[in-house]
Amino acid sequence: MKTATLYFHSSCFDGLVSAVLAWAFIENRGQLRIGQLLPVDYSVRDTWISMRLNGPSAIVDFLYHPRAFFWADHHLSSFITPNAKQNFLSRERTACLWYDELAPSCAAVIWQRSNRCFRGSDRVRLEEMIHWANKVDSAAYGSPHEAIFKGCVFSPSGSHYSVLDITLDSPTGHVTRTGFVSG
Repeated sequence: MKTATLYFHSSCFDGLVSAVLAWAFIENRGQLRIGQLLPVDYSVRDTWISMRLNGPSAIVDFLYHPRAFFWADHHLSSFITPNAKQNFLSRERTACLWYDELAPSCAAVIWQRSNRCFRGSDRVRLEEMIHWANKVDSAAYGSPHEAIFKGCVFSPSGSHYSVLDITLDSPTGHVTRTGFVSG
């Protein structure tokens, strides 16, 4: 099976959740396997469009790239140039290019298009992650208390924690350890 690279906006919970969703969606289709997960940030903005991507590439929660076979985002700033937006518009019906500027998160954009692919306990766990990606990325907290204490490593009572454990090898982007720990 051919491998692909998945680029995701790093240092961002929505970027990480979007990467999880895109990875599962792409691999569930059975045509590609994600072989490399690469974090990106806005320090590459000026060279992004001209940057050579690693083979078949998917991009989530980040700037549009005309050579991506899969792209999803919700930011108004997704298109660096008018030509990039025009390229997107010319390709959006023939590739997996998903954009919704009204969505609260990129994870919500991906979920809206791909949720039928997920079943059972995976679906429940993913729905909770998407709920929090929406809340965090759009800063839609009910109160300052919720923004600080809910969904953190510890709760105010100190009795519950949830940690998404992922380690990336920085130079290669390979995932060296993944897991979900709850207690």
